[in-house]
Amino acid sequence: MIISYLPLDIDSPHMNEVVDIYHNVYEGSDPVEIRGRFLQHSTYPGYTGWVAVCDDRIVGFAYGFSSTSGQYYRSKLESVLEDKEIHSWLNDCFEFVEMAVLPEFRRQGIASTLEKRLLDKAPHQTSVLTTGSANEDARFLYEKLGWESVKEAQVIPTDDPMLIMGKKLNVRVD
Repeated sequence: MIISYLPLDIDSPHMNEVVDIYHNVYEGSDPVEIRGRFLQHSTYPGYTGWVAVCDDRIVGFAYGFSSTSGQYYRSKLESVLEDKEIHSWLNDCFEFVEMAVLPEFRRQGIASTLEKRLLDKAPHQTSVLTTGSANEDARFLYEKLGWESVKEAQVIPTDDPMLIMGKKLNVRVD
């Protein structure tokens, strides 16, 4: 099995498959809302996205963008973090927004490769993400990849508690 990786942008012919994967992995999600959100995010500064392809089939994806003041989720994070945490994690930050891999393709290094591709050239000092506090598999993966727990909090009042995780990045000067 050979996995290849391709950029994911607003004009990508793979956007519908990416929405389908998200809908498959995160049951109960609304495909129309997801597509709109993904397309909106692809216009944000610093947007970077990747898809994993096996035999002409999209089997996973990840994307993120520069975290800037005024963005919806950034504001939610600022509301639950202390000033010191905001300074440490959000001042020069790449927001790791979404990653999903189809269940039958997990534990094959795809998520690790997607994460590495997103972060390797991110021109930021840090990256942050959130995952469900009870999502043991995601926590294990991210910890294995060098992410650290920053805080557990109710980021969105109507959602379950989330674990905010952060990773210090190796910024390269080319």
